[in-house]
Amino acid sequence: MNHSKLHPIALLLLCAGLTACESAQLDVDLTVGGAIDIERLRGQVAAVELLDDTGSLHSLDLASDDTEDFTDYRDGSNLQLANAAKLPAGHYTGLRLRLAGSPSLRLEDGNEYTLTQSADGPFAALDLTLKDGDSAAVLARLDLRFSLSDLRASTSTFEFQPVLTAYEASDGASVEGGVSTSALDANGCRSNGSLVAGAAIYAFASGSASLGDYSRDRSPNPIASTRVTLDDDGEGYVYALPTLAEGSYRLALTCAADSDAPSSYNSLNFTNARSITLDTGDAETLAIGG
Repeated sequence: MNHSKLHPIALLLLCAGLTACESAQLDVDLTVGGAIDIERLRGQVAAVELLDDTGSLHSLDLASDDTEDFTDYRDGSNLQLANAAKLPAGHYTGLRLRLAGSPSLRLEDGNEYTLTQSADGPFAALDLTLKDGDSAAVLARLDLRFSLSDLRASTSTFEFQPVLTAYEASDGASVEGGVSTSALDANGCRSNGSLVAGAAIYAFASGSASLGDYSRDRSPNPIASTRVTLDDDGEGYVYALPTLAEGSYRLALTCAADSDAPSSYNSLNFTNARSITLDTGDAETLAIGG
């Protein structure tokens, strides 16, 4: 008798009894943002992990093991992390990213640092249901402002703990707009006519009772951050958040994003808050300041 082959019915019964039966496929792309100026962040992705609603952890097969400069994938440009990775059918509630070895950071002043890493970063909230035979695509956004802690005063380097948001790619939306000079000047976002390093727009969930900085030890936290910059003509100021999930948000201005240390709470002053609801596929414009 040949025991190397299972009868189809036996195979189905075996699959039904195992939670690891692979019956769906998932693509995961990464985009990078955040209200921080760095020249380069190099590293190799070690794992992309999904958490299901039973508490089980699933590691995806990676699309590449190359070392990457993650600043090449700023908002609007994507790095493929997983391509048709197999997963069991189920409901997935979280996604996180880990880098291998010791990633390196180079600041715009040319100084380079080997980063330390926390053992496990937080899971980005995810609401993804996969049925037998499904194929889906998820976009994860890495916010560098929330992921990098400046510990040079105590350890002479930075700590890196990837902070992500994640959503089905088909549920994406965007918002951008101008930031008035009067709002910038009233809050100290300009010095001698030039933007200070901390001029930024943060996005919060619409139900947030108060607007605060990102801190690992508290919740809720801001969802995303982005720099305020000069427009292409050099005559006005703008921001852009091109990779948000559909939903309702409050956007607010701060002039002190460069003081946002993820390892602790920092009292940042947020002003000029505006609310907006984004539907799937929306590309909205929202001005900040009068």
